[in-house]
Amino acid sequence: MSVAATSGPQAGRRYPQITDAELARAESLAGVVLRRPEARTVASTDALIGYARAIGSRIPLYLEVSHGLRTYWGSLLGHPTSLYLFDDTVVAPALPGIQSIYGGCSWHWEQPLRVGTQVKVTALVESVERKTGSFAGEMVLQTGRVEYRDDSGRLLATARPRVLRTPRDEARARDKYGRVEVYRYSSDELDAIIEAYQAEEIRGERPLYWEDVEIGDRLPGLVKGPVTTEDMGMFVGAIRQTLFFGDFLDHWRRHPADAYWSPDTRSPDWWDASLLRDEVAQEFGFPLAHDTGSQRVAWIEN
Repeated sequence: MSVAATSGPQAGRRYPQITDAELARAESLAGVVLRRPEARTVASTDALIGYARAIGSRIPLYLEVSHGLRTYWGSLLGHPTSLYLFDDTVVAPALPGIQSIYGGCSWHWEQPLRVGTQVKVTALVESVERKTGSFAGEMVLQTGRVEYRDDSGRLLATARPRVLRTPRDEARARDKYGRVEVYRYSSDELDAIIEAYQAEEIRGERPLYWEDVEIGDRLPGLVKGPVTTEDMGMFVGAIRQTLFFGDFLDHWRRHPADAYWSPDTRSPDWWDASLLRDEVAQEFGFPLAHDTGSQRVAWIEN
């Protein structure tokens, strides 16, 4: 519990560092099938529609059951990245207390996700590499593989996530992004965003094919933002297995480095609080609350 006792906005080293022993333990897990939290196992209508809304999708195939029934698939489909509902692909075992930053994910889809599909997940670490950078000095990159299959064993998709592990104390001390300030929108900018949303074309049954475009053509834009606290809460709530009350208490007692310890209340909170509160984001080297890497992946595939 030493983390709680030493927390404070300007305190010195108070979180674990990357050690040879912990790095060796992380490396020893390469190729080992990992235990994963099981948030859900069935692609229900509510879950798929809720996810599509959580990423701001306006595509009827992912939002309207009646639309899906009229398509070739004959079903509402899950957005391609709705597989995050079954595993968030943060494959980062070992190295307790070393921050996990979602660095990206390569997806390969084999089958669409239909309503009612039972999903089984297998996850493992493919590689563990030492890295250095200006953000936190010595870091570790864990590359994983997550396979999603239906109840018959048919492969739905494979995700290869990259998670960067960064020492919190070093990142905070380097303060790489310390000069970043909160962006303030002008009235004109907000009006332009509203107009862009209204002008956005949802092609639906009129896909834009390869042969219909030429080099130099500008593809239709996709509007996102401004990101709100509701956006963040809805997305994280969809893809994370959130622990409440006694379950959270039991978890942080066994894994104290998994909790953020508030210097004001001296009580634990999830590190996901960094998505809403600046002071938590500053604990691991970022100046302000921010969105998540998996959220950006979902937007790209939107």
